[in-house]
Amino acid sequence: MATPHAAGLVALLKSNHPTWSAAAIKSAIMTTASTTDKDGKPISDQADGKKANVFATGSGLIDPQAANDPGLVYDIQPHDYIRYLCGLGLFDDKKISAIVRGKITCSTIRSIKAEELNYPSIGVSLGANSAPKTVSRTVTNVGDAGTTYTVDFDDPKGVNIVVSPAVLRFNKVGETKSFNITLSFKSVPLPAGEVSEGQLSWVSGKYLTRSPIAVTFV
Repeated sequence: MATPHAAGLVALLKSNHPTWSAAAIKSAIMTTASTTDKDGKPISDQADGKKANVFATGSGLIDPQAANDPGLVYDIQPHDYIRYLCGLGLFDDKKISAIVRGKITCSTIRSIKAEELNYPSIGVSLGANSAPKTVSRTVTNVGDAGTTYTVDFDDPKGVNIVVSPAVLRFNKVGETKSFNITLSFKSVPLPAGEVSEGQLSWVSGKYLTRSPIAVTFV
């Protein structure tokens, strides 16, 4: 029943915010989701009853009221998806052209890596000899004008995070701000194949916009 519930919420949000893109609506739902169940306990995996990992929970349980007023959204423009598809290296020009229904030549496009898409979650891979990895995100203010956000985050186990800038100030609705997240090993890398979870939030006195983080060790 998750799909019809989510679809109904999307229809509601589109009705209340007709100028929001599909990406903005998805961001609003993801960044305001709850990481606990209705009893206030961590979300469990139905397979074994244990605490579910980030790949099972996604962003968490949707909160329609919070999603209607998320404060910030991670928006994505159509051409960004084309840059993303070209950067994956999984599809040739013919297949990507079929997906976007237009002539695409990836060699003429500045492609991006998967983690560089302006998605409301962050997933990267780090190897034993990896240099620090930096990804960028851009948020759009859809909340109150004159709002200041401060970053708050939980480091994934074994990973150090630096966010710059650590404070975002928005003077008006629709204003955008960008920030960088640099991820590196704290000390000894975890075993290959292990996934470490964390989260990054932008917090004001009224809003909390949260993004899950997953770091896969390779």
